[in-house]
Amino acid sequence: MPDMPQSNIPGLIPTLNQRGFMSAAMDVFMTRFVDYAAQASGPVLDLGCAYGVATLPALERGACVVAADMDPGHLEILKRRVPEALQTRLRTQVAVLPDARFDSQSFAAILCTRTVHFLKPEQVEVSVASMAHWLEPGGQ
Repeated sequence: MPDMPQSNIPGLIPTLNQRGFMSAAMDVFMTRFVDYAAQASGPVLDLGCAYGVATLPALERGACVVAADMDPGHLEILKRRVPEALQTRLRTQVAVLPDARFDSQSFAAILCTRTVHFLKPEQVEVSVASMAHWLEPGGQ
């Protein structure tokens, strides 16, 4: 399994499936997710995690993270990037919107960035409704 691909575009890392890029740095939404995840009482979901730009800091801050992505290769690279001491708080799952399935009220927070724009409008509606269903009451 390869490592993360090299990029010709500063700040962006291409995906293995050639469908887009992962940001090399966290944005404001990722930062808020990591901050919330650090104090969350339950697991959080990083949906479309790619190589884990938000997953890794959330794990480092003590969160239990379900990292989901459409490409199993991304998840394999992510697992290799996670230090052994943090592996017990990481679960990975291949998931593709709008068909992803998780248990109702199973996450304290969900991060889903750089993914929804690939969907058709009706798929966005289904995906957002699913995410609302997966959030625990009061989740973000």
